Amino acid sequence: MADEHMTLAFELAALRRTRDPQAVVADARRWAQYVGLLSTNLEAAHAFSATHLVRRDFQLRPTTSSFRELSSRVETERHVLVGTASNRPAYLPSQHWEYLSLEAAATAAGWELEPPKTTRRERWSAWLSGLLRVQE
Repeated sequence: MADEHMTLAFELAALRRTRDPQAVVADARRWAQYVGLLSTNLEAAHAFSATHLVRRDFQLRPTTSSFRELSSRVETERHVLVGTASNRPAYLPSQHWEYLSLEAAATAAGWELEPPKTTRRERWSAWLSGLLRVQE
């Protein structure tokens, strides 16, 4: 049963890191009254939600005003953002909003995460660094 005192927002990047986004959101709905998605690209968020059958109650852009407006619209005591950064994002209002890293949330809730994807450039840099260390 949902906790009637909590609103939970996921960064799109955070949900993309989960092994089963639909299961994560369904699990979150057991203890949050409202569950939504945060993204700079609303079309990408909509496409992701449709592809993974993720039902969201709201969608936000990463701006302080978006968070303030949502917290004034929904009557819950707690508002939590789950994101990929290790520290609280600058756009998240200090009043009414808590921040939880995806790793901490996944550990607490038992969600499985996909390993972080690396870009071709990152793999190339790592390979080159390893090669240079061997020659030293």
